[in-house]
Amino acid sequence: MVDIKCLICNESLEIPPYIDPENYDGQLYCRACQLLWDVKLVESKVRKYKVAEKQTKPRPSNITIVSSMPEHEDSKKAEGDIKGN
Repeated sequence: MVDIKCLICNESLEIPPYIDPENYDGQLYCRACQLLWDVKLVESKVRKYKVAEKQTKPRPSNITIVSSMPEHEDSKKAEGDIKGN
């Protein structure tokens, strides 16, 4: 079994069962940091290992949902202007 650690996040890259570790030259995907790697395996040993595609999409951010906005004097004035008061 070949264990390849991602050089970015140090998680193990998952090698699908249909890939022959004795002779593989292709790409593997890191599920943790979402990078694509060019990998070459010969006799279950890593012979080539480099980033194939840099991350183009930003990683998701934590979003806080605000149920209501705090009252402010300017918002009350603006609301009165809209109603015609």
